[in-house]
Amino acid sequence: MTPTKEYRDKKIKQKSKESGFTKLGLDKDLIEALAKQDIVEPTKVQEQVVPLVLGGRDLLCMSETGSGKTVSFALPIINQLKGHGGARVLVVAPTRELAKQIAGEFRKFSRHKGLKTVTVYGGVSMQPQIEKIPEADVVVGTPGRLLDLHRQNYLKL
Repeated sequence: MTPTKEYRDKKIKQKSKESGFTKLGLDKDLIEALAKQDIVEPTKVQEQVVPLVLGGRDLLCMSETGSGKTVSFALPIINQLKGHGGARVLVVAPTRELAKQIAGEFRKFSRHKGLKTVTVYGGVSMQPQIEKIPEADVVVGTPGRLLDLHRQNYLKL
């Protein structure tokens, strides 16, 4: 038997109220988005990094794979983005695979705000990427493709 939407929504709200993310200063909708993914307790990295990024600090974070680094910087960025106004966030990733992974995390947790994320990388046609840039709030890409798009004035940095 499948739980009703009402029951699921009630459980998500309950999880979000009990979430360890509330003490990190993230907005309620973002905490609910985390609860929908069954993420209610921040990792050690997230506990340390999220407040610093929310406070406007630049940082370098090194931690093992799977420790929550991407979410650590994505959540505070999503938390602070308001409305739409073109690309306001640029994330540089060393590989296409990592760019796709990072963009996926941004999409997953920013749906409730209606934010758009575009991924740009080489090895594929540039045109579909170019067409998505004007509506993007977040651009995630590899260095080579980002430079190409910037040099051709498709991406203003």
